Amino acid sequence: MIKKILIINVVCWILVQFSCLKLEHSNPLDPEYHSTNTAPAAVFSVSPTSGDTNTTFSVDASGSSDSEDTSAQLEVRWDWENDGTWDTGYSTSKTASHQYATAGSKTINLQVQDTGGLTAEHTETVTVTAAGGNTAPAAAFSVSPTSGDTNTTFSVDASGSSDSEDTSAQLEVRWDWENDGTWDTGYSTSKTASHQYATTGSKTINLQVQDTGGLTAEHTETVTVSAGTVTYGSMTGNDGKTYKTIIIGSQEWMAENLRETQYRDGSAIPDVIDNTTWTGLSTGARCAYDNSETTADTYGYIYNWFAVDDIRYIAPAGWHVPTDAEWTILTDYLGGISVAGGKLKEAGTTHWISPNTGATDDSHFTGLPAGYRDQTDGTYRYLGQITYYWSATLQFSTNAYTRRLDVGSTMCPGYAFNKKLGYSVRLIKD
Repeated sequence: MIKKILIINVVCWILVQFSCLKLEHSNPLDPEYHSTNTAPAAVFSVSPTSGDTNTTFSVDASGSSDSEDTSAQLEVRWDWENDGTWDTGYSTSKTASHQYATAGSKTINLQVQDTGGLTAEHTETVTVTAAGGNTAPAAAFSVSPTSGDTNTTFSVDASGSSDSEDTSAQLEVRWDWENDGTWDTGYSTSKTASHQYATTGSKTINLQVQDTGGLTAEHTETVTVSAGTVTYGSMTGNDGKTYKTIIIGSQEWMAENLRETQYRDGSAIPDVIDNTTWTGLSTGARCAYDNSETTADTYGYIYNWFAVDDIRYIAPAGWHVPTDAEWTILTDYLGGISVAGGKLKEAGTTHWISPNTGATDDSHFTGLPAGYRDQTDGTYRYLGQITYYWSATLQFSTNAYTRRLDVGSTMCPGYAFNKKLGYSVRLIKD
């Protein structure tokens, strides 16, 4: 009897321990009791990937998955244009189809939702052409006037371009003003534009029209550009000198080199003749090439960068030393650094030595070869062969950016050099 009771007690003890163990590992308050929900993975296929406005595009999101839910539990919805508006409600059906009424590149967006409310999205793109196949557009434009000079603004209008599938508003156009293979504008739905030429000659304008299916067409027209009557403006400097100015594109520049002897507040810009003194300066100074005032009358003064940057201002009110970015606007307008130098240099060999490569002065900037003054020994170099113009832009604490014109080149490259060098200055209007 005692043995039987003992056996019963042991069995009961085992059952109690098992029950406690089970409760310990099934406590709803235990973090391990609750599994963590993770977002689903959204994926779908579309067939076909291209078609026309008669094509039915079929999508299948059955490849979407979730770590906690079965595929059957997941719900999906579709945005056929990916425009932020869901075109269907949530459904457990993973397949759908759609037909587009308009041509173009269409992005389909899928959203998958699990039973815990977490979502994921995925997009695919299809190409839709007009029913019957896409055809290339017809490019056409008018230009007015058909002849003019370097002061003339030529206006173009491509609104006569057309397409069998797209409206005029859907067509995009871009322009190559010199027909040199480089597009001077990006694509735009605006069909009108204008351009002013800095150089003379017969100019061929090329238009390219692109439809929504990516097909293009081109058309050219020719205009004749002659030399316009040059109209110079004027600027009065800090010490009363009057300088010629010229408008080039959207900017107005000095058309001769600066010859200022004082800052805007009337204080003097020191004229430093001694070579050793020049090399040791960390304040503003000027000089004439070879210390010749007669030379300065033609080529302007040479300044170190400290004069350019002085808070008393080397430029009169309404003008400033150009930044490197403003120099870039100028050279871009003239066709880029590879050719801008020729259009900025004074033509001929009155001041430049031969051969003065590619010099036309089409811009009427009339760049002169003023040479420069070295920062290491204060000597003057290369009058008639080269000139550098300061910008107001620093590269490092010791260097600032410049632009160079060279007797043997059509380029106008930018370089950063030591502030102690002596270079020429041209000002630009605010």
